[in-house]
Amino acid sequence: MAARVGALFHNTFVRYLFAIATVASTFLLRVWLIPFTGTGTPFVLFVAAVLVTSLAAGIGPGICAIVLSAPLAAYTFVTRADHPPFQAAVQGLLFAVDGAVVVYLAFLMKKERQTAQDANQRLRWANEEIIRSMVRTRDVIELAPDAFFQADLDGRFMDVNQAACRLLGYERDELIGKTIFDINPAEDADRLRAVRADLLLPGRVNTAEWAQKRKDGTFVPVEVSSNILPDGRWQAFVRDVSERKRVEQALHESEERFRLTIDEAPIGMALVALDGRFVRVNRALCEIVGYPSAELTGLTFQAITHPDDLDADLALAGRLARGEIPRYQLGKRYIRKDGTLVDILLTASILRGRNGAPLYYISQIEDVTERKRAEEALQTSERDLRELAESMPQIVWTTSADGRNIYFNQQWVNYTGLTLDESYGEGWIKPFHPDDRQRAWEAWQRAVQHRDTYSLEECRSWARTERFANGLARAPTLNRSNTSSKNSRLPTHSLTQSSKTFPSCCLSRRASHCGSCDSIARAKTCSAGRGRRS
Repeated sequence: MAARVGALFHNTFVRYLFAIATVASTFLLRVWLIPFTGTGTPFVLFVAAVLVTSLAAGIGPGICAIVLSAPLAAYTFVTRADHPPFQAAVQGLLFAVDGAVVVYLAFLMKKERQTAQDANQRLRWANEEIIRSMVRTRDVIELAPDAFFQADLDGRFMDVNQAACRLLGYERDELIGKTIFDINPAEDADRLRAVRADLLLPGRVNTAEWAQKRKDGTFVPVEVSSNILPDGRWQAFVRDVSERKRVEQALHESEERFRLTIDEAPIGMALVALDGRFVRVNRALCEIVGYPSAELTGLTFQAITHPDDLDADLALAGRLARGEIPRYQLGKRYIRKDGTLVDILLTASILRGRNGAPLYYISQIEDVTERKRAEEALQTSERDLRELAESMPQIVWTTSADGRNIYFNQQWVNYTGLTLDESYGEGWIKPFHPDDRQRAWEAWQRAVQHRDTYSLEECRSWARTERFANGLARAPTLNRSNTSSKNSRLPTHSLTQSSKTFPSCCLSRRASHCGSCDSIARAKTCSAGRGRRS
Protein backbone atom coordinates (compact mmCIF):
# COMPACT_ATOMS: atom_id res chain seq x y z
CA MET A 1 0.00 0.00 0.00
CA ALA A 2 2.77 2.42 0.97
CA ALA A 3 4.57 1.58 -2.27
CA ARG A 4 1.46 2.39 -4.31
CA VAL A 5 0.97 5.74 -2.50
CA GLY A 6 4.64 6.53 -3.02
CA ALA A 7 4.29 5.78 -6.72
CA LEU A 8 1.29 8.23 -6.92
CA PHE A 9 3.27 11.03 -5.31
CA HIS A 10 5.85 10.74 -8.08
CA ASN A 11 3.22 12.47 -10.27
CA THR A 12 3.43 16.33 -10.00
CA PHE A 13 -0.24 16.86 -10.68
CA VAL A 14 -1.20 14.47 -7.87
CA ARG A 15 1.12 16.20 -5.42
CA TYR A 16 -0.34 19.64 -6.08
CA LEU A 17 -3.85 18.23 -6.03
CA PHE A 18 -3.01 16.79 -2.63
CA ALA A 19 -1.94 20.27 -1.46
CA ILE A 20 -5.21 21.85 -2.61
CA ALA A 21 -7.26 19.06 -1.03
CA THR A 22 -5.40 19.39 2.25
CA VAL A 23 -5.98 23.18 2.41
CA ALA A 24 -9.63 22.73 1.54
CA SER A 25 -10.09 20.04 4.19
CA THR A 26 -8.39 22.23 6.79
CA PHE A 27 -10.58 25.21 5.88
CA LEU A 28 -13.76 23.16 6.25
CA LEU A 29 -12.52 21.75 9.56
CA ARG A 30 -11.79 25.28 10.86
CA VAL A 31 -15.19 26.56 9.83
CA TRP A 32 -16.78 23.58 11.59
CA LEU A 33 -14.83 24.39 14.79
CA ILE A 34 -15.90 28.12 14.95
CA PRO A 35 -18.87 27.42 17.26
CA PHE A 36 -16.53 25.69 19.64
CA THR A 37 -13.34 27.81 19.42
CA GLY A 38 -14.43 31.10 17.89
CA THR A 39 -12.38 32.85 15.22
CA GLY A 40 -9.20 33.27 17.27
CA THR A 41 -5.92 31.76 16.12
CA PRO A 42 -7.20 31.31 12.58
CA PHE A 43 -3.87 29.94 11.16
CA VAL A 44 -3.07 27.12 13.59
CA LEU A 45 -4.70 24.36 11.58
CA PHE A 46 -3.29 25.76 8.33
CA VAL A 47 0.27 25.51 9.70
CA ALA A 48 -0.41 21.82 10.29
CA ALA A 49 -1.76 21.51 6.74
CA VAL A 50 1.38 23.11 5.33
CA LEU A 51 3.56 20.73 7.40
CA VAL A 52 1.66 17.63 6.24
CA THR A 53 1.73 18.77 2.61
CA SER A 54 5.48 19.55 2.75
CA LEU A 55 6.32 16.20 4.29
CA ALA A 56 4.07 14.19 2.02
CA ALA A 57 4.20 16.03 -1.31
CA GLY A 58 7.34 18.15 -1.17
CA ILE A 59 8.41 21.78 -1.11
CA GLY A 60 6.41 22.95 -4.13
CA PRO A 61 3.05 21.67 -2.88
CA GLY A 62 3.93 23.05 0.63
CA ILE A 63 4.48 26.53 -0.78
CA CYS A 64 1.28 26.10 -2.77
CA ALA A 65 -0.52 25.33 0.52
CA ILE A 66 0.89 28.54 2.09
CA VAL A 67 -0.21 30.63 -0.86
CA LEU A 68 -3.76 29.21 -0.69
CA SER A 69 -4.09 29.21 3.11
CA ALA A 70 -2.84 32.75 3.91
CA PRO A 71 -5.47 34.86 2.01
CA LEU A 72 -8.25 32.35 2.63
CA ALA A 73 -7.73 32.28 6.41
CA ALA A 74 -7.05 36.04 6.68
CA TYR A 75 -10.26 36.97 4.89
CA THR A 76 -12.50 34.33 6.44
CA PHE A 77 -11.36 34.35 10.01
CA VAL A 78 -9.88 37.87 10.44
CA THR A 79 -11.53 40.35 8.12
CA ARG A 80 -15.03 38.88 8.41
CA ALA A 81 -14.60 38.87 12.19
CA ASP A 82 -14.60 42.72 12.00
CA HIS A 83 -10.84 43.02 12.41
CA PRO A 84 -9.15 45.76 10.39
CA PRO A 85 -7.54 44.71 7.06
CA PHE A 86 -4.13 45.70 8.33
CA GLN A 87 -4.39 43.13 11.12
CA ALA A 88 -5.48 40.52 8.62
CA ALA A 89 -2.48 41.36 6.43
CA VAL A 90 -0.06 41.21 9.34
CA GLN A 91 -1.45 37.88 10.56
CA GLY A 92 -1.35 36.54 7.01
CA LEU A 93 2.28 37.63 6.62
CA LEU A 94 3.24 36.05 9.89
CA PHE A 95 1.51 32.86 8.80
CA ALA A 96 3.46 32.91 5.55
CA VAL A 97 6.72 33.24 7.46
CA ASP A 98 5.74 30.43 9.79
CA GLY A 99 4.73 28.34 6.81
CA ALA A 100 8.05 28.98 5.06
CA VAL A 101 9.90 27.87 8.18
CA VAL A 102 7.73 24.79 8.38
CA VAL A 103 8.37 24.01 4.70
CA TYR A 104 12.13 24.41 5.15
CA LEU A 105 12.15 22.24 8.25
CA ALA A 106 10.08 19.63 6.42
CA PHE A 107 12.56 19.77 3.55
CA LEU A 108 15.43 19.16 5.95
CA MET A 109 13.59 16.33 7.63
CA LYS A 110 12.72 14.73 4.31
CA LYS A 111 16.29 15.12 3.09
CA GLU A 112 17.71 13.50 6.21
CA ARG A 113 15.12 10.77 5.99
CA GLN A 114 16.04 10.13 2.35
CA THR A 115 19.70 10.09 3.29
CA ALA A 116 19.00 7.60 6.05
CA GLN A 117 16.92 5.50 3.70
CA ASP A 118 19.69 5.56 1.10
CA ALA A 119 22.23 4.60 3.74
CA ASN A 120 20.01 1.80 4.95
CA GLN A 121 19.54 0.63 1.39
CA ARG A 122 23.26 0.64 0.75
CA LEU A 123 23.78 -1.19 4.00
CA ARG A 124 21.25 -3.82 2.98
CA TRP A 125 22.89 -4.17 -0.40
CA ALA A 126 26.30 -4.45 1.26
CA ASN A 127 25.03 -7.09 3.65
CA GLU A 128 23.46 -9.00 0.80
CA GLU A 129 26.70 -8.76 -1.18
CA ILE A 130 28.67 -9.95 1.83
CA ILE A 131 26.34 -12.89 2.19
CA ARG A 132 26.60 -13.70 -1.51
CA SER A 133 30.37 -13.31 -1.35
CA MET A 134 30.54 -15.61 1.64
CA VAL A 135 28.42 -18.16 -0.22
CA ARG A 136 30.62 -17.90 -3.30
CA THR A 137 33.76 -18.13 -1.20
CA ARG A 138 32.39 -21.14 0.58
CA ASP A 139 31.48 -22.75 -2.74
CA VAL A 140 34.93 -22.03 -4.11
CA ILE A 141 36.61 -23.43 -1.01
CA GLU A 142 34.33 -26.45 -1.00
CA LEU A 143 34.97 -27.20 -4.67
CA ALA A 144 38.67 -26.32 -4.61
CA PRO A 145 41.07 -29.14 -5.53
CA ASP A 146 43.34 -28.09 -2.66
CA ALA A 147 42.49 -28.97 0.94
CA PHE A 148 41.32 -26.13 3.20
CA PHE A 149 41.66 -26.13 6.98
CA GLN A 150 40.48 -23.47 9.40
CA ALA A 151 41.42 -23.69 13.08
CA ASP A 152 41.39 -21.56 16.18
CA LEU A 153 44.59 -20.17 17.60
CA ASP A 154 45.15 -23.40 19.54
CA GLY A 155 45.11 -25.34 16.28
CA ARG A 156 41.72 -27.03 16.72
CA PHE A 157 39.89 -27.43 13.42
CA MET A 158 36.73 -25.37 13.02
CA ASP A 159 36.11 -25.98 9.33
CA VAL A 160 37.47 -28.14 6.49
CA ASN A 161 36.44 -28.73 2.88
CA GLN A 162 35.81 -31.95 0.99
CA ALA A 163 39.34 -31.96 -0.48
CA ALA A 164 40.75 -32.04 3.06
CA CYS A 165 38.56 -35.02 3.87
CA ARG A 166 39.68 -36.83 0.72
CA LEU A 167 43.32 -35.99 1.39
CA LEU A 168 43.36 -37.43 4.91
CA GLY A 169 40.63 -40.07 4.54
CA TYR A 170 38.35 -38.63 7.24
CA GLU A 171 34.71 -37.56 7.25
CA ARG A 172 34.10 -33.89 7.98
CA ASP A 173 32.65 -34.62 11.42
CA GLU A 174 35.73 -36.67 12.26
CA LEU A 175 38.12 -33.87 11.38
CA ILE A 176 36.23 -31.10 13.14
CA GLY A 177 37.55 -30.98 16.68
CA LYS A 178 40.92 -32.55 15.90
CA THR A 179 44.04 -30.40 16.13
CA ILE A 180 46.87 -29.67 13.75
CA PHE A 181 49.13 -31.74 15.98
CA ASP A 182 46.91 -34.80 15.42
CA ILE A 183 47.61 -34.91 11.66
CA ASN A 184 51.32 -34.13 11.78
CA PRO A 185 54.20 -36.31 12.98
CA ALA A 186 55.13 -35.82 16.61
CA GLU A 187 58.62 -34.70 15.62
CA ASP A 188 57.10 -31.69 13.79
CA ALA A 189 55.39 -30.29 16.91
CA ASP A 190 58.17 -27.83 17.73
CA ARG A 191 58.29 -26.70 14.12
CA LEU A 192 54.51 -26.09 14.15
CA ARG A 193 54.79 -23.95 17.27
CA ALA A 194 57.58 -21.92 15.68
CA VAL A 195 55.44 -21.35 12.57
CA ARG A 196 52.48 -20.26 14.69
CA ALA A 197 54.65 -17.76 16.57
CA ASP A 198 55.91 -16.37 13.27
CA LEU A 199 52.40 -16.07 11.81
CA LEU A 200 51.24 -14.00 14.78
CA LEU A 201 53.21 -11.13 13.29
CA PRO A 202 50.91 -9.00 11.07
CA GLY A 203 50.91 -9.82 7.37
CA ARG A 204 52.99 -12.98 7.64
CA VAL A 205 52.30 -15.98 5.38
CA ASN A 206 54.17 -19.26 5.70
CA THR A 207 54.63 -21.69 2.80
CA ALA A 208 56.46 -24.95 3.49
CA GLU A 209 56.39 -28.67 2.80
CA TRP A 210 55.11 -31.06 5.47
CA ALA A 211 54.13 -34.68 5.87
CA GLN A 212 50.54 -35.18 7.06
CA LYS A 213 49.22 -38.34 8.64
CA ARG A 214 46.19 -39.98 7.04
CA LYS A 215 43.49 -41.88 8.86
CA ASP A 216 45.06 -45.20 7.80
CA GLY A 217 48.40 -44.17 9.35
CA THR A 218 50.24 -43.49 6.10
CA PHE A 219 51.88 -40.16 5.44
CA VAL A 220 51.30 -37.92 2.42
CA PRO A 221 53.74 -35.15 1.38
CA VAL A 222 51.97 -31.77 1.14
CA GLU A 223 52.73 -28.13 0.51
CA VAL A 224 51.02 -25.86 3.07
CA SER A 225 50.35 -22.12 2.70
CA SER A 226 49.05 -20.73 6.01
CA ASN A 227 48.33 -17.48 7.79
CA ILE A 228 46.48 -16.21 10.87
CA LEU A 229 43.45 -13.95 10.31
CA PRO A 230 42.94 -10.73 12.30
CA ASP A 231 40.26 -12.44 14.42
CA GLY A 232 42.77 -15.09 15.52
CA ARG A 233 41.69 -17.94 13.26
CA TRP A 234 44.38 -20.04 11.65
CA GLN A 235 43.70 -21.01 8.03
CA ALA A 236 45.75 -23.09 5.62
CA PHE A 237 45.53 -24.28 2.03
CA VAL A 238 47.14 -27.69 1.57
CA ARG A 239 48.20 -29.27 -1.74
CA ASP A 240 49.10 -32.91 -2.25
CA VAL A 241 52.56 -33.00 -3.86
CA SER A 242 52.93 -36.79 -4.07
CA GLU A 243 52.87 -36.75 -7.88
CA ARG A 244 55.30 -33.85 -8.01
CA LYS A 245 57.63 -35.69 -5.65
CA ARG A 246 57.38 -38.79 -7.83
CA VAL A 247 58.19 -36.77 -10.96
CA GLU A 248 61.06 -35.03 -9.19
CA GLN A 249 62.44 -38.38 -8.08
CA ALA A 250 62.08 -39.82 -11.57
CA LEU A 251 63.76 -36.74 -13.01
CA HIS A 252 66.57 -37.02 -10.49
CA GLU A 253 67.06 -40.69 -11.33
CA SER A 254 66.97 -39.89 -15.04
CA GLU A 255 69.56 -37.15 -14.62
CA GLU A 256 71.68 -39.49 -12.53
CA ARG A 257 71.47 -42.18 -15.21
CA PHE A 258 72.36 -39.60 -17.85
CA ARG A 259 75.29 -38.43 -15.75
CA LEU A 260 76.53 -41.97 -15.24
CA THR A 261 76.01 -42.78 -18.93
CA ILE A 262 78.28 -39.91 -19.87
CA ASP A 263 80.74 -39.92 -16.98
CA GLU A 264 81.26 -43.68 -16.84
CA ALA A 265 81.24 -44.34 -20.59
CA PRO A 266 84.35 -46.22 -21.80
CA ILE A 267 84.71 -43.79 -24.73
CA GLY A 268 84.82 -40.01 -24.70
CA MET A 269 81.44 -38.27 -24.60
CA ALA A 270 80.59 -34.58 -24.63
CA LEU A 271 77.65 -32.21 -24.74
CA VAL A 272 78.73 -29.41 -27.07
CA ALA A 273 77.07 -26.01 -27.57
CA LEU A 274 76.25 -24.87 -31.09
CA ASP A 275 79.25 -22.51 -31.03
CA GLY A 276 81.54 -25.48 -30.32
CA ARG A 277 82.02 -24.89 -26.59
CA PHE A 278 82.25 -28.03 -24.46
CA VAL A 279 79.35 -27.89 -22.00
CA ARG A 280 79.82 -31.28 -20.39
CA VAL A 281 82.61 -33.83 -20.80
CA ASN A 282 83.38 -37.19 -19.25
CA ARG A 283 86.53 -38.63 -17.78
CA ALA A 284 87.38 -40.70 -20.85
CA LEU A 285 87.46 -37.60 -23.08
CA CYS A 286 89.64 -35.78 -20.58
CA GLU A 287 92.08 -38.69 -20.69
CA ILE A 288 92.07 -38.66 -24.51
CA VAL A 289 92.93 -34.95 -24.84
CA GLY A 290 94.91 -34.58 -21.60
CA TYR A 291 92.84 -31.70 -20.21
CA PRO A 292 91.07 -31.67 -16.82
CA SER A 293 87.30 -31.28 -16.98
CA ALA A 294 87.23 -27.72 -15.66
CA GLU A 295 89.78 -26.61 -18.25
CA LEU A 296 88.22 -28.49 -21.15
CA THR A 297 84.76 -26.98 -20.59
CA GLY A 298 86.36 -23.59 -21.15
CA LEU A 299 87.51 -24.60 -24.65
CA THR A 300 85.83 -25.27 -27.98
CA PHE A 301 86.28 -28.31 -30.19
CA GLN A 302 87.70 -25.96 -32.82
CA ALA A 303 90.56 -25.09 -30.45
CA ILE A 304 91.71 -28.71 -30.05
CA THR A 305 91.01 -29.95 -33.60
CA HIS A 306 93.93 -30.21 -36.02
CA PRO A 307 93.67 -27.33 -38.54
CA ASP A 308 93.74 -29.71 -41.50
CA ASP A 309 90.67 -31.55 -40.16
CA LEU A 310 88.62 -28.54 -38.98
CA ASP A 311 86.90 -27.51 -42.22
CA ALA A 312 85.42 -30.95 -42.83
CA ASP A 313 84.19 -31.14 -39.24
CA LEU A 314 82.58 -27.68 -39.37
CA ALA A 315 80.87 -28.46 -42.66
CA LEU A 316 79.32 -31.65 -41.30
CA ALA A 317 78.34 -29.93 -38.05
CA GLY A 318 76.55 -27.21 -40.03
CA ARG A 319 74.63 -29.76 -42.06
CA LEU A 320 73.70 -31.59 -38.87
CA ALA A 321 72.38 -28.39 -37.22
CA ARG A 322 70.32 -27.54 -40.33
CA GLY A 323 68.73 -30.98 -40.28
CA GLU A 324 70.23 -32.09 -43.59
CA ILE A 325 71.71 -35.21 -41.97
CA PRO A 326 70.66 -37.06 -38.78
CA ARG A 327 74.23 -37.75 -37.64
CA TYR A 328 77.76 -38.03 -38.97
CA GLN A 329 80.97 -39.93 -38.32
CA LEU A 330 84.38 -38.49 -38.99
CA GLY A 331 87.93 -39.55 -38.36
CA LYS A 332 90.12 -36.62 -37.33
CA ARG A 333 92.93 -35.57 -35.05
CA TYR A 334 92.84 -33.78 -31.71
CA ILE A 335 95.73 -31.74 -30.33
CA ARG A 336 96.38 -32.87 -26.77
CA LYS A 337 97.34 -30.44 -24.03
CA ASP A 338 100.98 -31.56 -24.32
CA GLY A 339 100.92 -30.75 -28.05
CA THR A 340 100.90 -34.35 -29.31
CA LEU A 341 98.32 -35.57 -31.79
CA VAL A 342 95.74 -38.24 -31.12
CA ASP A 343 93.64 -39.93 -33.82
CA ILE A 344 89.97 -40.10 -32.89
CA LEU A 345 86.75 -41.31 -34.46
CA LEU A 346 83.99 -38.74 -33.91
CA THR A 347 80.31 -39.71 -34.01
CA ALA A 348 78.00 -36.71 -33.64
CA SER A 349 74.24 -36.27 -33.39
CA ILE A 350 72.13 -33.32 -32.26
CA LEU A 351 69.70 -32.60 -29.43
CA ARG A 352 66.69 -30.50 -30.42
CA GLY A 353 63.99 -28.70 -28.42
CA ARG A 354 60.25 -29.25 -28.63
CA ASN A 355 60.05 -26.74 -31.48
CA GLY A 356 62.75 -28.54 -33.44
CA ALA A 357 65.43 -25.91 -32.84
CA PRO A 358 68.94 -27.33 -32.31
CA LEU A 359 70.21 -27.07 -28.73
CA TYR A 360 73.40 -29.12 -28.36
CA TYR A 361 75.63 -31.51 -30.24
CA ILE A 362 76.05 -34.93 -28.66
CA SER A 363 79.54 -36.20 -29.44
CA GLN A 364 81.11 -39.61 -28.96
CA ILE A 365 84.88 -39.66 -29.29
CA GLU A 366 86.88 -42.86 -29.57
CA ASP A 367 90.67 -42.93 -29.44
CA VAL A 368 91.72 -44.91 -32.53
CA THR A 369 95.42 -44.12 -32.40
CA GLU A 370 96.43 -47.70 -31.58
CA ARG A 371 93.95 -49.07 -34.09
CA LYS A 372 95.39 -46.89 -36.84
CA ARG A 373 98.89 -47.95 -35.92
CA ALA A 374 97.82 -51.59 -36.02
CA GLU A 375 96.08 -51.06 -39.37
CA GLU A 376 99.15 -49.37 -40.78
CA ALA A 377 101.33 -52.21 -39.46
CA LEU A 378 98.93 -54.75 -40.96
CA GLN A 379 98.94 -52.98 -44.31
CA THR A 380 102.72 -52.91 -44.25
CA SER A 381 102.81 -56.59 -43.33
CA GLU A 382 100.35 -57.51 -46.07
CA ARG A 383 102.27 -55.46 -48.59
CA ASP A 384 105.48 -57.24 -47.63
CA LEU A 385 103.68 -60.55 -47.76
CA ARG A 386 102.33 -59.87 -51.23
CA GLU A 387 105.74 -58.84 -52.41
CA LEU A 388 107.08 -62.11 -51.00
CA ALA A 389 104.27 -64.10 -52.61
CA GLU A 390 104.83 -62.45 -55.97
CA SER A 391 108.53 -63.32 -55.82
CA MET A 392 107.95 -66.99 -54.95
CA PRO A 393 108.29 -69.63 -57.72
CA GLN A 394 105.25 -71.53 -56.36
CA ILE A 395 101.63 -70.69 -56.95
CA VAL A 396 100.24 -68.71 -54.01
CA TRP A 397 96.63 -67.80 -53.51
CA THR A 398 94.30 -66.89 -50.63
CA THR A 399 90.72 -67.94 -50.08
CA SER A 400 88.05 -67.19 -47.52
CA ALA A 401 86.64 -69.92 -45.30
CA ASP A 402 83.87 -70.62 -47.80
CA GLY A 403 86.43 -71.45 -50.48
CA ARG A 404 86.24 -68.25 -52.53
CA ASN A 405 89.48 -66.87 -53.95
CA ILE A 406 90.53 -63.45 -52.64
CA TYR A 407 94.14 -63.27 -53.84
CA PHE A 408 96.41 -64.87 -56.48
CA ASN A 409 100.04 -64.29 -57.27
CA GLN A 410 101.43 -63.96 -60.75
CA GLN A 411 102.54 -67.61 -60.78
CA TRP A 412 98.85 -68.59 -60.68
CA VAL A 413 98.15 -66.57 -63.78
CA ASN A 414 101.25 -67.88 -65.50
CA TYR A 415 100.47 -71.49 -64.61
CA THR A 416 96.71 -71.66 -65.17
CA GLY A 417 96.46 -69.18 -68.01
CA LEU A 418 93.37 -67.69 -66.28
CA THR A 419 93.01 -63.97 -65.83
CA LEU A 420 92.25 -62.60 -62.36
CA ASP A 421 88.69 -61.76 -63.40
CA GLU A 422 88.19 -65.34 -64.56
CA SER A 423 89.60 -66.67 -61.30
CA TYR A 424 87.64 -64.57 -58.84
CA GLY A 425 84.33 -65.96 -57.70
CA GLU A 426 84.84 -69.49 -58.96
CA GLY A 427 87.04 -70.51 -56.05
CA TRP A 428 90.46 -72.07 -55.88
CA ILE A 429 88.97 -75.48 -56.73
CA LYS A 430 88.39 -74.58 -60.37
CA PRO A 431 91.79 -75.61 -61.85
CA PHE A 432 91.72 -79.07 -60.23
CA HIS A 433 91.04 -82.14 -62.34
CA PRO A 434 87.33 -83.10 -62.06
CA ASP A 435 88.24 -86.42 -60.44
CA ASP A 436 90.34 -84.63 -57.80
CA ARG A 437 88.02 -81.73 -56.93
CA GLN A 438 85.93 -83.62 -54.35
CA ARG A 439 89.04 -84.95 -52.65
CA ALA A 440 90.59 -81.49 -52.62
CA TRP A 441 87.41 -79.93 -51.21
CA GLU A 442 87.07 -82.54 -48.43
CA ALA A 443 90.73 -82.11 -47.49
CA TRP A 444 90.14 -78.34 -47.28
CA GLN A 445 87.04 -78.76 -45.05
CA ARG A 446 88.95 -81.05 -42.69
CA ALA A 447 91.72 -78.50 -42.43
CA VAL A 448 89.29 -75.70 -41.67
CA GLN A 449 87.33 -77.76 -39.14
CA HIS A 450 90.39 -79.01 -37.26
CA ARG A 451 92.50 -75.87 -37.87
CA ASP A 452 95.10 -78.06 -39.46
CA THR A 453 97.38 -77.66 -42.46
CA TYR A 454 95.70 -78.24 -45.75
CA SER A 455 97.76 -80.83 -47.70
CA LEU A 456 96.88 -82.63 -50.89
CA GLU A 457 99.39 -84.91 -52.66
CA GLU A 458 99.23 -86.33 -56.16
CA CYS A 459 96.57 -83.84 -57.21
CA ARG A 460 96.11 -82.95 -60.83
CA SER A 461 95.64 -79.34 -61.86
CA TRP A 462 95.16 -77.67 -65.20
CA ALA A 463 98.11 -75.81 -66.71
CA ARG A 464 98.14 -73.27 -69.52
CA THR A 465 100.04 -75.93 -71.58
CA GLU A 466 96.60 -77.58 -71.81
CA ARG A 467 97.76 -80.53 -69.74
CA PHE A 468 96.97 -81.77 -66.23
CA ALA A 469 100.02 -81.95 -64.01
CA ASN A 470 100.49 -83.86 -60.76
CA GLY A 471 101.54 -81.67 -57.89
CA LEU A 472 101.49 -81.07 -54.17
CA ALA A 473 99.12 -78.46 -52.64
CA ARG A 474 99.76 -77.26 -49.08
CA ALA A 475 98.16 -74.40 -47.12
CA PRO A 476 97.99 -73.40 -43.44
CA THR A 477 94.50 -72.56 -42.19
CA LEU A 478 94.51 -69.28 -40.25
CA ASN A 479 91.83 -68.35 -37.69
CA ARG A 480 91.10 -64.65 -37.24
CA SER A 481 90.21 -64.23 -33.61
CA ASN A 482 88.35 -60.94 -34.11
CA THR A 483 85.86 -62.39 -36.59
CA SER A 484 83.70 -65.45 -36.89
CA SER A 485 85.17 -66.39 -40.29
CA LYS A 486 88.33 -68.35 -41.02
CA ASN A 487 90.67 -67.39 -43.84
CA SER A 488 93.25 -69.60 -45.53
CA ARG A 489 96.49 -67.75 -46.18
CA LEU A 490 99.19 -68.75 -48.65
CA PRO A 491 97.94 -72.10 -50.00
CA THR A 492 100.75 -73.18 -52.36
CA HIS A 493 100.45 -75.48 -55.31
CA SER A 494 103.78 -76.86 -56.52
CA LEU A 495 104.52 -79.23 -59.38
CA THR A 496 107.33 -81.77 -59.09
CA GLN A 497 109.90 -82.36 -61.87
CA SER A 498 108.57 -85.91 -62.37
CA SER A 499 105.01 -84.82 -62.73
CA LYS A 500 102.73 -86.75 -64.98
CA THR A 501 101.10 -84.84 -67.82
CA PHE A 502 97.95 -85.69 -69.69
CA PRO A 503 96.40 -84.27 -72.81
CA SER A 504 93.43 -81.99 -72.67
CA CYS A 505 91.21 -84.65 -74.10
CA CYS A 506 91.24 -86.31 -70.70
CA LEU A 507 89.31 -83.39 -69.23
CA SER A 508 86.25 -84.12 -71.34
CA ARG A 509 86.28 -87.78 -70.38
CA ARG A 510 86.58 -87.04 -66.58
CA ALA A 511 89.17 -89.85 -66.23
CA SER A 512 92.80 -90.12 -65.25
CA HIS A 513 93.57 -90.56 -68.96
CA CYS A 514 91.58 -91.43 -72.04
CA GLY A 515 91.24 -94.72 -73.82
CA SER A 516 93.37 -93.40 -76.62
CA CYS A 517 96.14 -92.81 -74.15
CA ASP A 518 95.67 -96.27 -72.62
CA SER A 519 96.04 -97.93 -76.01
CA ILE A 520 99.40 -96.29 -76.55
CA ALA A 521 100.58 -96.13 -72.97
CA ARG A 522 102.43 -99.34 -73.37
CA ALA A 523 104.30 -97.69 -76.26
CA LYS A 524 105.24 -94.88 -73.87
CA THR A 525 103.50 -92.29 -76.11
CA CYS A 526 100.09 -90.64 -76.38
CA SER A 527 98.20 -90.76 -79.66
CA ALA A 528 97.63 -87.04 -79.26
CA GLY A 529 101.38 -86.64 -79.34
CA ARG A 530 101.25 -84.06 -76.59
CA GLY A 531 102.80 -85.80 -73.65
CA ARG A 532 104.54 -88.74 -72.22
CA ARG A 533 103.56 -91.14 -69.55
CA SER A 534 106.30 -91.93 -67.10
